Amino acid sequence: MKGVLYSRLKNRGIIRVSGSDSYTFLQNLITNDMSKVTNNNAIFAALLTPQGKFLHEFMIVKGNNGEFLIDCESNRLNDLGQRLINYRLRANIQVSDMRDEIEIYALTEDLDSKKTVISANTLEMPYGAIRFTDPRDNALGLRVMLPIDTGENSLKSLNYAPAHHLDYEKNRLKLGIPEGSKDFDVEKSTLAEIGFERLNGVDFSKGCYIGQEVTTRMKQRGTARKKLLVVKVFGNPPPPGTPIYAGDKEVGQIKSSCGNLAIAIVQRNYLELEKSTPLKTNNLTVIPYTYTSFLHNE
Repeated sequence: MKGVLYSRLKNRGIIRVSGSDSYTFLQNLITNDMSKVTNNNAIFAALLTPQGKFLHEFMIVKGNNGEFLIDCESNRLNDLGQRLINYRLRANIQVSDMRDEIEIYALTEDLDSKKTVISANTLEMPYGAIRFTDPRDNALGLRVMLPIDTGENSLKSLNYAPAHHLDYEKNRLKLGIPEGSKDFDVEKSTLAEIGFERLNGVDFSKGCYIGQEVTTRMKQRGTARKKLLVVKVFGNPPPPGTPIYAGDKEVGQIKSSCGNLAIAIVQRNYLELEKSTPLKTNNLTVIPYTYTSFLHNE
């Protein structure tokens, strides 16, 4: 496929955080550094429990009026919004649900290529669009925020072509990019287990944030007992949460999938000590998908 393709990301929504204290408020909560955020440059980050366990992942970019726009899981947007409100205390911020006003698109040049790089500064965009390179991996292309009533028509007017959302999902899995609660266990996963540093989602040089002490200690000690990786399933992947076995021993779980590719979480001691034992899930053979360097992430 050639030319610019767009996929509407129906599983994503937007929270707007505005007010004079919004920068400091977010800086004190999230795993990444808000000083990196501009109108065309986003960060990937997480909100954690005080014990350093995963709650939410999101991208943050600055809006056209100086507010911050949070690209997050649509089906968990209310939970994230309420948590932000609960942390607000006396801070001068406003938290707004923008799902009825703004929608999110992913733009790529060739979903079948190993690397897709589109310049956020040179690609023609509809007036007022907020666009940024996906901060997790530039091979995922651009993220674009557009008004919900005119967004798709404005992309078509630029002769950009629609792509099926499953094409985007397949590309995400090939690149080894986990996403949201479908790949991360809420209130259970740690950033070390889910490779968040590789996704540019944590800044170890910034000041304190919720869960920072545990996150830093796990990095220093290398104590993560699990690891996310991409696997190929010989058959239709079973539902998320289905156990993966090495012989009679449960060593992991299947997470999100598309086609015969899936994200899996597997115990590190299996990967290091028991590689000769085949993996099975739902009586189907599972092997690491070596296309991605995600397998080598430490």
